[in-house]
Amino acid sequence: MYVKRNIGWGVILRYSWKNVIFFTLYASLVFSIYHFFGWNFIDIPFQPISVIGIAVAFYIGFKNSQSYDRFWEGRKIWGGIVNYSRTWGIQVLSFVRTEDKSYDKKMHTQLIYRHIGWINALRVQLRQPKPWSLKEDRSVEKMYEKHGERNPSCNEAFKYVNKREFIDLKKRVNPATHLVKNQAMDIVALKEKGVIDGFQEDQMQSVLEELYNLQGK
Repeated sequence: MYVKRNIGWGVILRYSWKNVIFFTLYASLVFSIYHFFGWNFIDIPFQPISVIGIAVAFYIGFKNSQSYDRFWEGRKIWGGIVNYSRTWGIQVLSFVRTEDKSYDKKMHTQLIYRHIGWINALRVQLRQPKPWSLKEDRSVEKMYEKHGERNPSCNEAFKYVNKREFIDLKKRVNPATHLVKNQAMDIVALKEKGVIDGFQEDQMQSVLEELYNLQGK
């Protein structure tokens, strides 16, 4: 997952230098044979070139449209995470209210901090490369070794959850999913204690459901 704003020439050449060298030498060879040795029979008429050029233009336009669609989809997903994070914070602060202010503060901190842990765990999980992408190209593997996110996603959530929960997360393949599950379990416990009513529980569980949907897109 490439997260920088711009792609520098160093990154481009790292992936394409072999092709650049090959086609530069190939084009130089063809030009030399045609120009210096008079092999005019190797020239290609303009008509096939124009047809191929039109086809390539359509292909590049299609791929560019796909790339923009994927970028905009990611922007909408991130916007959804931001909006539902705000909703979650408002619900926690307004729904979880008792006469025991210390208990309220404890639950507010636990539910909101765990949500921040979920965001960071998800961030790290999305940046993990697939095994096939590393095996396919050695340059990708080198770039990951230099710039890759090496901390497991559970480590990113460590400072936002208690020690017992962190130990459990270390066993999980998908810590972000289990953080949302733990949120749901806490909401159920609050309902059983009478801290929140059934309507409030449904609303908070709906937010968690939307977070699952955004995580899976």
